[in-house]
Amino acid sequence: MHLKAILIDIDDTLLDFRANAHLAMERVFSQFGLPFSEERFHLFEVRNLALWKRLERKELTKEELFRIRWKSILAEMHLNADAGAMEDAFRTELHRSAIPVDGARELLDYLSGRYRLFAASNGMFAQQQERLGLAGMLPYFEALFVSESVGAEKPSAAFFDACFLRMDGVAPSESLMIGDSVTADIQGAVAYGIPCIWFDRYQTMADPPGGVICSVHSLSEIKKII
Repeated sequence: MHLKAILIDIDDTLLDFRANAHLAMERVFSQFGLPFSEERFHLFEVRNLALWKRLERKELTKEELFRIRWKSILAEMHLNADAGAMEDAFRTELHRSAIPVDGARELLDYLSGRYRLFAASNGMFAQQQERLGLAGMLPYFEALFVSESVGAEKPSAAFFDACFLRMDGVAPSESLMIGDSVTADIQGAVAYGIPCIWFDRYQTMADPPGGVICSVHSLSEIKKII
């Protein structure tokens, strides 16, 4: 494989979404005078992930996700608060949260200068741009491909179509996708003909999906592969 460019997911690949969401939720609960607990954060994680999976399956739009997320979570927690205001506050706090995954900066240092680097993420463009900037990662990337600005979500072919329109002279077979989500990152890229490295961060011990070069449990392992 003649590798020219690398597409890298952001949340839970470069930036620790779990740690960032935990901090954001704790701050927002404090702002709204609500009791925060690890059990409630776990419920948020489960429900939030389920909503984003529905988005990937095109069962929800992003606007619908944002509209119902905290309404449904607060109802399940039996808490009363302005769900719309909480959603706004939560996303504001996420803008300010940029805790990196272990080894992320070191990996970008290693890849920079060797390959053209592009971020590939579902989410809001301004939020992802600000968070990468706060983490000191933004200068590594030639471009940010974020679903809001691209006009399509991973894992759709339309998302990757938009990416390669801007990756001058790079074919899918000459690129590589690195990401943690089997459904959004890996299956979408494989279907598009992009080789992949699956970042199995939580060591699920599952077999790598078809079409994956390999799976890794830490970002440092990638430096030994490419």
